[in-house]
Amino acid sequence: MKCNKCGATLTDSVFCNNCGANVKIYKKLISTSNALYNRGLERAQVRDLTGAKEDLKNSLKVYKRNIPARNLLGLVYFEMGDVVAALSEWIVSKNYQPEDNVADSYIEAVQKNAGKLDAYNIAFKKYNQSLLYARQGSLDLAIIQLKKVLSIHEKFVSAHLLLALVAIQSNQIELARKELKKVLHIDRGNVLALNYFNETDLLRGKSADKKSSRISKDAVAYTSGNETIIQPKAVQEGGGRNVVLDILLGMIIGLAVCWFVLAPAKIQSANNAANQQVIEYSDQLEAKAASIEALNEELNIAKLARTSAEKQAQTANEKAGAYDALFEAQKLAGEAKYEEAAEALSKVNVDNLAEAAKEIYNSVSATVNATVIEDLYKKGEEAFSAGKYEEAKTNLEKVVALNADHDYAVYYLARSYENLNDVENAKKYFQRVVELLPAETQRAKTAKAYLDSHQ
Repeated sequence: MKCNKCGATLTDSVFCNNCGANVKIYKKLISTSNALYNRGLERAQVRDLTGAKEDLKNSLKVYKRNIPARNLLGLVYFEMGDVVAALSEWIVSKNYQPEDNVADSYIEAVQKNAGKLDAYNIAFKKYNQSLLYARQGSLDLAIIQLKKVLSIHEKFVSAHLLLALVAIQSNQIELARKELKKVLHIDRGNVLALNYFNETDLLRGKSADKKSSRISKDAVAYTSGNETIIQPKAVQEGGGRNVVLDILLGMIIGLAVCWFVLAPAKIQSANNAANQQVIEYSDQLEAKAASIEALNEELNIAKLARTSAEKQAQTANEKAGAYDALFEAQKLAGEAKYEEAAEALSKVNVDNLAEAAKEIYNSVSATVNATVIEDLYKKGEEAFSAGKYEEAKTNLEKVVALNADHDYAVYYLARSYENLNDVENAKKYFQRVVELLPAETQRAKTAKAYLDSHQ
């Protein structure tokens, strides 16, 4: 590992032996970046390209000069059909490391095949046209155009996904499933493909029951850079009240029909004899009582149905909220707004995420926490050195909340409480220092001396 200041080879020390720069944070960033790269490599080897892409992008967010991660990200893009993005990554890699860079061979291999490049260019143009057709509601034209795109560029994942979505909107469920299977063959961890495949399962079930299998216009597709994002809107379920009203209306109409059919006979019989009238009035009361009982039973059933629907809607909203918070955190992390990203992550209920989404959460969380912790620690240490103990305490408490084993943060937090004359909290964190560090270290000795003097 080379020093980021002078380029000298680093040792195990937290300082560069050549220029004396503090490289502790730099080393941790490299370590985090390499860990994300290794996980991305493992995912790529089992064709979880979406997961690999996210890990590799996060690796580069932590350390942009990670050449193996950048080159692998280019290969992942290429395998998913995004040639432009692949070439971009390799060119950036080449700029960072002009010599002995495998990106040279990747770029050369692509450039040698000019015919393929022209075909990819045509495919991208047709894809953009099909996207326009889809937005305009010309679904048949979009399907025709997307089929042409995929005949030219069969590994174009975004085109497969868009064709699947358009097919679902056109009620061509089997076509959608065919395209989604192709996506999963290329990228087994593609979250959108998995979600839409599950959606087609539901739609097939509805069709078998002779219910509507038409997809509502609850899905949107939009382009971000070279990627197409296909995302369902949040599900809103709320038909319980209408069900209750329909049941009540049916009961009222039924009672009205019964009344107009039976009333003449009852009037006639009442005129025949007083005792017969009493009997018929009694029968009428019993019938009404039975009707009321039946109505109450129907109302109870309707209430249960409404409660179930409301619970389903609440669950759907909670899941949608979890995904919204996760996507917001991912976006903020990509913009290097790590503290805001950490706040967004705190709103994510991991239990409401699918397995693939949990992987994304873990990846974003690892990157964000590592960056936020070091930033907060730096602020806390600087405040302590400047004698701003209250400010130091605030920042260091946040570090310890995120990582209770951060020995430097625990030590300076204890020292901050010491300088603020908060003996109890100082003892608490000095005791933690003693637990974390070997007894022969200076910080452990300082902590032990304080504890001995405040018994």
